[in-house]
Amino acid sequence: MPDRIWYLLSVKLSGEATQAELDEFHTLLDEQPEWEEAVQQITRYWLQPKVPPTFSPTSSWLRHLERLKASGVEWNEPGFSEVEIIPESTPVIGTPRTRTRWWMAAAAVMLIGLGVGWLALYRSVPVSADAGSLARNKRNEVVTRPASRSQLTLPDGSKVWLNASSKLSYGNGFGEDNRNVWLEGEGFFEVYKNKSLPFIIHTSRMNIRVTGTIFNVRAYPQEATSETALIEGAVEVALPGEKEWKYHLRPHQKLVVDDNGISADNSTVAKGRSFVPAKTIPAYTASLQSLAKPLPDNQVVETAWVYSLLSFSDESFRQVANKMEKWYGVSIRFMQSDMEGWRFTGSFKNETLTEALTALKLSTSFRFVVQDNTVFISKPDIK
Repeated sequence: MPDRIWYLLSVKLSGEATQAELDEFHTLLDEQPEWEEAVQQITRYWLQPKVPPTFSPTSSWLRHLERLKASGVEWNEPGFSEVEIIPESTPVIGTPRTRTRWWMAAAAVMLIGLGVGWLALYRSVPVSADAGSLARNKRNEVVTRPASRSQLTLPDGSKVWLNASSKLSYGNGFGEDNRNVWLEGEGFFEVYKNKSLPFIIHTSRMNIRVTGTIFNVRAYPQEATSETALIEGAVEVALPGEKEWKYHLRPHQKLVVDDNGISADNSTVAKGRSFVPAKTIPAYTASLQSLAKPLPDNQVVETAWVYSLLSFSDESFRQVANKMEKWYGVSIRFMQSDMEGWRFTGSFKNETLTEALTALKLSTSFRFVVQDNTVFISKPDIK
């Protein structure tokens, strides 16, 4: 495998790749599909949550630098251009961006080197039937932190973009005898077409089945609603406890599931499309709607985050706050609960947290105070 793919994989795993580097990385993988298995194995190695407490890639790298300096070897910090990482949001106010890319990439290269050795050993050791069964049942997890987003390619070739504070997990047998994934948070999926092996996403409020399509799923357990928004193709949805896939979505439709009751919002239904009344089942309410009004560049609000846009269309202040919390990595508290029902429409790209809140104030007045990573919002006449 050429040195270039190693470098691109290292900055991708460390979370420091630019959009151009990500594009180049995926192009190389498309051109050389025989690399896919090695890349996936190394990625799993990198994402394993249990790292021996005595090992620190950063400290090991720094110790290596100290040894170089002690031996008289000159070392200059590599220069990296400050290119926007896509998708990316503005850092939280008061948290300046540190220049850590060089050592993170170096640490990633070190772990990749260990991963290659592990991969070679893994391939050379016979695996018993029992061990293979245990390996197949093992879960792989990809987790994104607040105020960060990531992109990954699953073993079957499907691509997933994960929004902030999200987790995607799947078994080692994924792509062989099943294509089941479990999602907590928000993900944008481009599913590789395979009619004989459906792709199924499990969330706390719904299960989604597809064979090959493009769609978005927002399913944060702590939020009152979850939704599936279809861009291309077709999806089928079943709610918890249902054995049949009762809901069939067409492009530009979304299914909103609420375990606390849902209010039909006709303003989100595009002209010429009918609103399907909510269907109530035990503990859940489901509503089939059209996607929110497209943005000026023909992007839809439901998937704007994939293109580094924080967007909302006639959504409650609580819903807007939910998105801002993930986007900026903060906690938002309302001092008066009735404020959570206020409605807002807007879109932000490069604005800071303070700039975004100040812009919202132009349509509906309120006060806000930022203390560390917590935002306190109150009515303007209450101090």
